Amino acid sequence: MAEAPLVQQAYRKFADRLSVAGVVSGPDESVDEYKLGKVITDLGLTYPQVRDRDLGLTHLFRVKGTPDVVLLNANRKVVYRGHSLPTSLEPFL
Repeated sequence: MAEAPLVQQAYRKFADRLSVAGVVSGPDESVDEYKLGKVITDLGLTYPQVRDRDLGLTHLFRVKGTPDVVLLNANRKVVYRGHSLPTSLEPFL
């Protein structure tokens, strides 16, 4: 949750050069949709949130925990992975 506002700032600042999606992992019974919606609203997140109900994305990107930030280039190659945003996004744009 601490990372989400920083991602939101990057999404606004680089909207013309950056696509952003939050991934919410877990089957329906493990995610409280009401709480999820409240967090999204309370944090003012406007970037899309994708539900990864079958954990396909989680496995594809080998997510070990949260937050996990994965940056892909235009060819869908992973160019950054970390538990926070890089200090500067400029080199990745």
